[in-house]
Amino acid sequence: MQPKVQRPKRVLPWRRWLTWCFNSFALVVLVVTADVSYRELKPWLDRPISQVSLEGEFQYIDVPELTALLRAELQGTFFSLDLQRLQQMLEADPWVERAEIRRVWPDEVVITLEEQLPVARWGDEGLVNPAGEVFSPANVQDETFRALPQLFGPQEQAPELMRYFSSLSQQLRPLGMNVDELVLEQRGAWTLGLSVDQQPLRVLMGREDLRPRLHRFMRAYQSVLKERVAQIEQVDVRHTNGVAVRWRPPAVTAETPAKS
Repeated sequence: MQPKVQRPKRVLPWRRWLTWCFNSFALVVLVVTADVSYRELKPWLDRPISQVSLEGEFQYIDVPELTALLRAELQGTFFSLDLQRLQQMLEADPWVERAEIRRVWPDEVVITLEEQLPVARWGDEGLVNPAGEVFSPANVQDETFRALPQLFGPQEQAPELMRYFSSLSQQLRPLGMNVDELVLEQRGAWTLGLSVDQQPLRVLMGREDLRPRLHRFMRAYQSVLKERVAQIEQVDVRHTNGVAVRWRPPAVTAETPAKS
């Protein structure tokens, strides 16, 4: 028996042309219907922004001023509002670390702000957040920030200063010391400004071997210097062995004139 061979069906040219015409006509009808539907629904879908929700915990951001600014900026409709431009405008405020914006249909915009957390002063003109980022708000000279520790150095090395400051604070706090000032000079030398029982103490660290030098200072302080800290002005640990101490000059007392 010979197996049957099934030949492919032949599609007539006129039938192929008719199918193409029908599909093209259906596509045109679909596009026209969608366009008409969009025009009819657009006024209902794309409404003016009538509600703004501001979320976050604010201690330094001027909320009334920010609200007035948003009221002036949010004049667009739900779909026409430029969220990227609005985000850039909000993050231009030095106190705003990060801004997130989202639409909530039909007419609401939700703005979430993350406020900067100042943990130190940067010289006399800026503040530093925990990541070592420097920002300069208009109220940087307020008394509120006077109690913060102060960092000095090249601004591009601010993250390094912040990391070293955090490490020093953790190591020296058990000894009753606070790091009030940290200086990184252009040539790479470090200087610490400490306070012990409200007494200032300056420590010259130099550029190299910072860890062993710090440990040498801590040992010398615990064994010898602790009892006389009120008399110490400066400790220099840049030497190969030991430390050098500069003592405060003795207080001069005024003589009381004798009565005749």
